[in-house]
Amino acid sequence: MTNSRTKGANGEREVCKILTEMSGYKVVRSLESVRAGGCDIEWGKYNIEVKRKKVITEGDIKRFWRQATEQCDEDREPVLFYRADREPWNIMVFNDDKNCCQTMDLQTFKEMEHS
Repeated sequence: MTNSRTKGANGEREVCKILTEMSGYKVVRSLESVRAGGCDIEWGKYNIEVKRKKVITEGDIKRFWRQATEQCDEDREPVLFYRADREPWNIMVFNDDKNCCQTMDLQTFKEMEHS
């Protein structure tokens, strides 16, 4: 059985690998930031929160997004990567006018970042 801290760290490493492949430069977990109550990964203009759980409910997603937005530095944009076991990554970001959030799959996020 994997404990939640190990599962979370593994999820953060998975996302770092994805972002490294997307950007071409090494992305690492923000351990000092996490210890201080901040985001899991800083990447470009984003503060990224990463969540991995066996099962993820709508309530979990709302709680994860609230955490991502509350921890985000004022001059950066919050992003939430989340996935349940044996499921693909989902990414939540603010929409263009910042009044609502939207969820997308990894491919859509990659396309958004390269446009």
